[in-house]
Amino acid sequence: MNDSDGYRQALDSLRSRTSEIREVPVSQLGVDNRFQRPLNMNAVKMIHDGYHPQGLGYLLVAHILQDDGTLSREWSVIDGQTRWRGIEELRHEGKPVPDTVKVEAFDELTAEEAAALFGLRNGQKPVPPAERARVLMYAGDPVLREIVEAAAAVGLIVFRDDPDNDPQPTMPHITEARRIHTWGAKCNRPDLLGLSLSIQAQAFGTNLGAVDKQILQATADLLLKNPNAVESELVRILSKQSITHWLAVGVGEAKKMDKRTHAGLQKVIADKYNETKAKADRIDWKATRVRVPDASPVSGDLAA
Repeated sequence: MNDSDGYRQALDSLRSRTSEIREVPVSQLGVDNRFQRPLNMNAVKMIHDGYHPQGLGYLLVAHILQDDGTLSREWSVIDGQTRWRGIEELRHEGKPVPDTVKVEAFDELTAEEAAALFGLRNGQKPVPPAERARVLMYAGDPVLREIVEAAAAVGLIVFRDDPDNDPQPTMPHITEARRIHTWGAKCNRPDLLGLSLSIQAQAFGTNLGAVDKQILQATADLLLKNPNAVESELVRILSKQSITHWLAVGVGEAKKMDKRTHAGLQKVIADKYNETKAKADRIDWKATRVRVPDASPVSGDLAA
């Protein structure tokens, strides 16, 4: 299933959901950051400073079905978080604001349906690419989910669920991660992205700026071409120099060969790897990618 398949499924299932107009207590509202853009605090300030009860309008809310099959207690604001936040700030300041607000309420939505509904209601509003990807992930994009999980496994962050409190993403290279995921799928290497991210994290750390998209792709390509490459040795080689150094020598080597930086990086990394290796243990940056064969089924006689 790709991201558009998941999105279409969520849109289809939304057709059977119904909503009602009602009033709910402000205290029962909350924001689910999976379905939202980061807050524009200037817009919140405008609502705060120029609040008028007739300017609030209807918020779009829902109870979200959780992984354990239960519904969230609070109403999650899917559309209208800026207005809700402005009211919340006024309420905390003790200003006279209503205790209830008018909403369009869905009694039950899945996370995927809520994300799709957010997309429908905000279809005409520009959403930054990274935020669009984050919303799509919750609307049923399995590849994005795998990217997030692979990054999290080595201490890297792809998206900020809470823009106010979460740190900046340390692995924002979604396009490159998708490409590596595709390479891995074609070569029967489902571990490729996770292994490449692990090498990068061990070599350069997990802080902001520690993941370089070009080195990440070059490492992944070397792993595909050389299935017997040793992870710890690649970590040792890469960690001896900074990302800036590797990019500089990779670009320089690419110019000498009249090739792309991707090829130059593979060559300089492979050259360093091979310096102390016997011929049989060396890696070849010019090799073709190797598809790992499927595991042979065990015959009945052997299984017995």
